[in-house]
Amino acid sequence: MQINLEEAIRIAYQREFEKMPKQHSQRTPDCPPISAYLHYAVDGWPEELKAHATNCIYCQKSLAAVWSATDHHPSEADINNPNYENKLAVERHLNWHGCESCAGKVKK
Repeated sequence: MQINLEEAIRIAYQREFEKMPKQHSQRTPDCPPISAYLHYAVDGWPEELKAHATNCIYCQKSLAAVWSATDHHPSEADINNPNYENKLAVERHLNWHGCESCAGKVKK
């Protein structure tokens, strides 16, 4: 019996893929599509989404990920504002992603 390694790997991958959740466990029906986060990182949340996005861990994690993957980072004023609407995203960006550029903006 000859085993086709490529076919065996494809079948194993397909089985694992089918077990994966269709979306992130923290994403809600109110979260925008992932493609929109870059726009929001640059221009901020639209008013109709702001109440949800500023209190949603998935939206805040996604915003932090965009900041870390691009040149769009929070301003020094926003980083140091304890009432900043994206404070959770800033904390994740600094502590989880370890952005050195933004860490240098933190006032002691």
